[in-house]
Amino acid sequence: MKSQDSWNSNFRKTKFYNKQKEKRIKNYDYEKIGDNIIAVLLDLQGTCDFIDGEKAKIFIKQINKIRNVFQADTAYISISTHYSNSQEIKKVLDIFSSLLPSRIKIGTSFFNGGTYDYEENLEKCQYTFFNSNKLDTFRECYFHKPNHQLKWFAFIDDQALDTLYRQFQDNKPMLLSIPSASFESVSRNNFMRIATTTRGFDGVIETLNIYIHSIQKLTPTDILLKQKNMIRHLSSFELSDKVKKQDFTYLVQYFTLGFADSDDYIDVLEEISFLIHNENFSKENYELIQKILSILRQNFSEKQDQKTLEKVKRIKDELNN
Repeated sequence: MKSQDSWNSNFRKTKFYNKQKEKRIKNYDYEKIGDNIIAVLLDLQGTCDFIDGEKAKIFIKQINKIRNVFQADTAYISISTHYSNSQEIKKVLDIFSSLLPSRIKIGTSFFNGGTYDYEENLEKCQYTFFNSNKLDTFRECYFHKPNHQLKWFAFIDDQALDTLYRQFQDNKPMLLSIPSASFESVSRNNFMRIATTTRGFDGVIETLNIYIHSIQKLTPTDILLKQKNMIRHLSSFELSDKVKKQDFTYLVQYFTLGFADSDDYIDVLEEISFLIHNENFSKENYELIQKILSILRQNFSEKQDQKTLEKVKRIKDELNN
């Protein structure tokens, strides 16, 4: 079934709109509207373990390097915990406070039920379950900070969800840092999400070193583009959407570079089976679908899955007719 717009090729349509999106990102306004800032949210327990003055100095230098990359006026360091008061927060901030250069400041910190102002040594009660979701609390504080523009942030937490970074991939430069992680978690590392088995604050420093190395010689706009174009493991819904939008170039890379799990092969096969009965394809997309089916066939052949192999053959025959 042909689409109702004026495009005669979904491949060309997708390519055009992707180019337009890249242009918008490249023209992203890094000029000042108020102060440009970056912010770092540090989890407390499990993440700040083993911190001392020397490690804090290294961390501050790392944050200053990132601040310079993003041309930010100020970097803020905040701590977040599910403890019910700020006592342990203050102990860590005491280590940082005497080491900070003028462009790095201690920001608002968060505990279960309230906020903590280190400069005033003041707790402010909020509401029940406040800071139950650390990311939401951080977002409320920094994403719409009056007279400030947040250019980059880091969420550093040994218990962070692996997928937390995904919602920012197209719109906000950021790093998800996970110290004290499992080997399985480390195997899922990418440009935006860096985990390490190194424990505590040593792991924080290690992940920041990796990130700083990865953004060397990149501008802020380059970093956002690299995030946008980054290939990562997709959910079933996201895979389905890629097939429906005929983003077959991405899917070829997705399978070729090893991001797919066993369910992905079946899911994409089902989606393509449905698609070929309802769409006409450009020559480019026809060839890309053939390439994807060949990749799927090889996978099922290695697994000796004869039933699914027969289905792949049937779909290829239908595509060729």
